[in-house]
Amino acid sequence: ANWMAGEISRRLNAAGEGTTAIPLAAATLGRLVARIGDGTLTNAGARKVFDALWSDPVADVDATIERLGLAASGSDDAGLD
Repeated sequence: ANWMAGEISRRLNAAGEGTTAIPLAAATLGRLVARIGDGTLTNAGARKVFDALWSDPVADVDATIERLGLAASGSDDAGLD
């Protein structure tokens, strides 16, 4: 969640926007964090999903994970974050 807060701040600052300009719903961010917590995503995969969701804020987290082929298998990039 810390990298996400940093990523959100970085993007908003770069755009000169305040927190009211966050395009993602809190529930979407919560689902993304949950997928990191339950092991579905690595941190590296979560960053890619976050990028995709920022560009398409109405996209579904799980559908985006599937579309990007980022579900963690436990052996691919685990521990490389």
